[in-house]
Amino acid sequence: MWWVIKFLHRAVDLTLVPSAAIAKDLMTARVAAANQIRLWNKGVDSESFNPKFRSHEMRLRLSNGEPDRPLIVHVGRLGVEKSLDLLKSLYGGVCDNGVCEFRCSDYAATHVKTAPRSPQIS
Repeated sequence: MWWVIKFLHRAVDLTLVPSAAIAKDLMTARVAAANQIRLWNKGVDSESFNPKFRSHEMRLRLSNGEPDRPLIVHVGRLGVEKSLDLLKSLYGGVCDNGVCEFRCSDYAATHVKTAPRSPQIS
């Protein structure tokens, strides 16, 4: 398996990795030199997505006017690897409202069904 990874990575100038552990694995396997591997932090921007921006008006909008009900909001690319169908099946037993889906992919449009009465923001 490593030979395929080495072959592919030798054709690039830079390899971006999501964690220091992956960078270490690639260096240990001599896939790329240390100066050709960079950490790419893909985490949530805690400055832009901060609780200080909490808005009662938005909570009312996203919860269909029921701000005390549980609310799950997913903002980002929706893909099969996110297991949102599993989340929704688990969530279904909790209550019948409070899921607001931001539609931004073909996967979401064809595979993720909305909860009853859940607002949709595209």
